[in-house]
Amino acid sequence: MAGGIGIAGVLMLAERLGERASVLFGCGTRTEAALAGELAGNTAAICTLDGTHGFCGSVIDLLAKNLQEYHGSSVEIYACGPDGMLLALRALLEKERLPCQVLVEERMACGLGLCFGCAKKTLNEKEPYKRVCKEGPVFDLWELCL
Repeated sequence: MAGGIGIAGVLMLAERLGERASVLFGCGTRTEAALAGELAGNTAAICTLDGTHGFCGSVIDLLAKNLQEYHGSSVEIYACGPDGMLLALRALLEKERLPCQVLVEERMACGLGLCFGCAKKTLNEKEPYKRVCKEGPVFDLWELCL
């Protein structure tokens, strides 16, 4: 699933998984939905916050609506989007704790791991801060402090 510009981080994974992947893409308006044009070959569901294209609501609302379809099957969720979306995703999945990997969007000052400008706090007691540029950018949703 992707929120806004998070679609860029999901495209390559969606291409690799092909027909095994269902892509949920949430954006603000119909204009932004054009970014989903490269999802050919994948099952893509698009939603807009203003209701001008596809499902009306957030990508979290769309997942919640369709989550029942995945019960009993081996499901893994991969997500990329803003922190607010990831926080809402965690709240939605909290009860069942489905496996979920997230591609974190963060500005990187040096990109070498020296400045810790891109660090995210995790539940790891030994090393609580992980650098997005070095230890990431993909993290387990259940290990991030959002």
